[in-house]
Amino acid sequence: MFALEFSALVGEDDALDFIVTTCLEARIKSGTDVCLSLELFIEGTYKKYNNNAGWVYDDDPDNPINQSAQAFSHFTFERSWGRFLVCHLQGVDRLLTDPSIHTKDPLRFQHSDANMGVEGFKFFFATHKCNAICRRLELKSTGLMLVSGQFAFREW
Repeated sequence: MFALEFSALVGEDDALDFIVTTCLEARIKSGTDVCLSLELFIEGTYKKYNNNAGWVYDDDPDNPINQSAQAFSHFTFERSWGRFLVCHLQGVDRLLTDPSIHTKDPLRFQHSDANMGVEGFKFFFATHKCNAICRRLELKSTGLMLVSGQFAFREW
């Protein structure tokens, strides 16, 4: 949902998309359930743009896909009014896979080690530098807001 809305707002040149995954649950003879996540193979060179612990690909900060990825993570925090932040963005060109989601609700995604909750928000904003897409979307949330607890979000 976030990617669809982001892409509609920024336009085709800055759009991002995620591949669809499938979760399969198999019961093995011991009675244990095993879950597998399956996704299509994406042909091309994979690139990681950020991770769930604040690392940011900064070898080429002007790369348009990198700018879209960083702005997208920021957008998800802003759009959810500080409840979610989608990060760990990687993929081929503008087609991404295997994101992580930090959430304010400690009961959501509790089976994932990648969800670092509010600490994950802090990691992201400790290294995030707003770019032209963040400014074009008029994103208002900042790391200082996390520290103070006083938030301002774009309302339209």
